[in-house]
Amino acid sequence: DELDHLTTVHSRFYDLASNYYRVMGNHSEYYQNALKYLGCIDNASIPLKEKAERAFNLGLAALLAENVYNFGEILQHPVLDALKD
Repeated sequence: DELDHLTTVHSRFYDLASNYYRVMGNHSEYYQNALKYLGCIDNASIPLKEKAERAFNLGLAALLAENVYNFGEILQHPVLDALKD
């Protein structure tokens, strides 16, 4: 399995880093670290409210980041389904 090398430390690091960059207004770094965090965890383990917040913040960061040119990665991520409800 490809995720065998990822530990809870990785997911916690990416979660903290993404929250830090969001607060600091660094949209590019937030976007990258938030996607890495979501890649480290099981989508079903995230509460629906948190999924909706993350989806909104990711979409906003994708629009505001200077180095994000392709929205395909975020559009295909299941966390966006939280915005449909």
